[in-house]
Amino acid sequence: MKGELYNLVDKLNGLDILFLNKNGGMALHKSLYSLILFDEVVQKIDEIAYQHGLSRSAMVNQILAEYVSCLTPQQRIESIFQHLAETVKRGGLLQVKQTSGSMLLLRSALNYRYNPTIRYSVEFGTEVDGYFCLFKVVTRTQSEDLLRHLTFFYRLWCQVEGEMLQGRTNADLCCQIRDGSFSRRLLVEQAGNLPDSHRVGRAIGDYISLFDKALKLSFAAEGDQNRIYQNTLQLYRHYLSDCEMII
Repeated sequence: MKGELYNLVDKLNGLDILFLNKNGGMALHKSLYSLILFDEVVQKIDEIAYQHGLSRSAMVNQILAEYVSCLTPQQRIESIFQHLAETVKRGGLLQVKQTSGSMLLLRSALNYRYNPTIRYSVEFGTEVDGYFCLFKVVTRTQSEDLLRHLTFFYRLWCQVEGEMLQGRTNADLCCQIRDGSFSRRLLVEQAGNLPDSHRVGRAIGDYISLFDKALKLSFAAEGDQNRIYQNTLQLYRHYLSDCEMII
């Protein structure tokens, strides 16, 4: 793809470009620019953007960034997703279903009646203060028994995290439980900075694998709330002792 992107950039030579940069400087801040481009070039960019799940502006930004060897936040997110996918695949529990520019989707089969599927999503992006990462769990089941068990597990998971993360930077991160779904922001920035992509991707992958394992183990002890709590607590303790980056 890189050669193809370079060819597109080469076609921009000789065009009139009007820059309306209000911020200036070398920091990676977004500004409004007006570019006069050939229609054929824009059409080709739109085709590539569609293939990669990006907007036209994001695709042009990526093309130019690669041409001048500048790492953009979007490219960093894609690198994180790549390492995340590699981490969960090694565990053999999860299947990477689909990726887009800012979201990675995964699914995992539950050992429950009719083998329902649980869907995990990781949304990664930027905001005023830096990067954000949202982990979400959903299922399309209509089974009241399954929804009841999932809601119980989500609440128990929040309880275990509250106990195990006391005194840590991410101790105040809140979980949200609604209509059979669970979501939680992950603390991907450490000491005000985003660590290298490999470390962040692996940390998110380890967290999702932990959640998936604990959820599946809870069905093996269905009806025994104390046993589910003890199993989840033990898994989380092991996770904290082995994981180099707690999110």
